[in-house]
This record gives sequence, structure tokens and C-alpha cells, in this order.
Amino acid sequence: MAFAELPMPRALARFVVPTVLSQLAFLLLNLADAFFVGQTGDTYQVSAMTITFPVIMMMTCVTTIFATGGNATIAAALGKGNRERAKQAAVFSLYTALALVVVYAAAIGFLQEPVFRLLGASDQSIGFCEDYLFWALIASSVPFTFNQLMAKKM
Repeated sequence: MAFAELPMPRALARFVVPTVLSQLAFLLLNLADAFFVGQTGDTYQVSAMTITFPVIMMMTCVTTIFATGGNATIAAALGKGNRERAKQAAVFSLYTALALVVVYAAAIGFLQEPVFRLLGASDQSIGFCEDYLFWALIASSVPFTFNQLMAKKM
């Protein structure tokens, strides 16, 4: 059955369920990080997670903006039967979000110390912030963005 022929609750579920599941997975990952880092008993490592959280959330904001905007455009195009416009919106939202997140990750990578100082990092926690940021943002930005956008396009 084509998307345009689905009843409204099923059509919404096709967008809502993957979005909720991807956000839940992100939340569980953060909870697992907090649990295991908390087990170290090192307050500097726990503070590093707290300090880097806003930087990482900015990445999720970028992906959410393009996923939501892309989905709205795709849904409108599919509603009008314009599959070509829907494909263009999907490609644009995916590649633009990926490009912006790569630029953001690179910029944060170069500016991480001043950003962390602005967010309250101390001399003792800044190294942990840099280490955590590498794995949570820089190394995972492209796979995370691809996952977020594709989960919302299914």
C-alpha cells in the first residue's frame, strides 16, 4: 500500500515510531555512558560528560531540523503524488545535514578548549572532555546523523 493511501494513524506511525525509537536509543546510550562513567567514581570524568552534553546536543539539533523539515516536504510531495520532489527533499536533507554536522564536528574539534572553558571545564576535566567529545561527536557524527535522518525517512 502506497504512503498516500494509508489511513492517517498508520501514516503518522510510519514517521513517529522510527523517530521515537531513534531518540530512545540516543537517550539509552547517554544513560549507559553516565552509568559506566559514574562507576569510576571520578568526578572529573562525570563532569566531562556534563560539559560536553550541550555540544553534542547541538549536533542532534541540526539532524532534527533537517529530518523534520525533510519529512514535512516529503510528506507534502507524496501527498501530491510528486515522487521526484520527495526524492529531492530526501537527498537534500540528508546531504545538507551530513555536511553541516561534519563542518560542526571539525569546528568543535579545532575550538574545543575555548568552548569547554566557556562551558565550565577546569584544568582537571578538560582532558576528559576532549576524550569524550572525540568518541561522542567527532568519530560518531556521520553515522549518528545518517541514522537519525534515515530513521525519520522510513
